[in-house]
Parts: sequence; C-alpha cells; structure tokens
Amino acid sequence: MTADITRFDPRLLHNLSVLLNVVNCNITINISKFAEYCRETAQLYVELYSWYHMPNAIHKLLIHGPQLAQIADLPLGALGE
Repeated sequence: MTADITRFDPRLLHNLSVLLNVVNCNITINISKFAEYCRETAQLYVELYSWYHMPNAIHKLLIHGPQLAQIADLPLGALGE
C-alpha cells in the first residue's frame, strides 16, 4: 500500500524493510549473504533512481553495513541505542 501511495518501487521498499529488520535483530547473521543482499539492493536503487542522490543513511546501510557487521563483536541490533 505504501508503494502504491508513494509510487516507490515495491521491490526496493521490501528489500530496505528486510535490511532494517536484519540490522535491528539481536542474532548473529550470515555476513556474506547480508553483503550480497545489500549489494543487490544498492544496484536496484541505482537502476531505478539514478536521477536521485542516494541518501547518506541508505548509503551507509547498503555500502558500509556489511563491513560494520564483519568487524562488530556483537550482532548489529545490539549496537543501537
């Protein structure tokens, strides 16, 4: 429904939702699968919205999230406030 109202691509909206759920969970994740999903989502964003600068928060999640997950001693969800 949100995608219909905003005319935002539903695939990208779904991928970002999945990534936010992963980032907020308190369990250990498969970093290679997380990195691949982030890469695929970044590619989808660029394919669909290359005319719009990627917001910093999305860039940090998609490009640097896997690096943070790899070096963190705790699950990503435990690093939040």
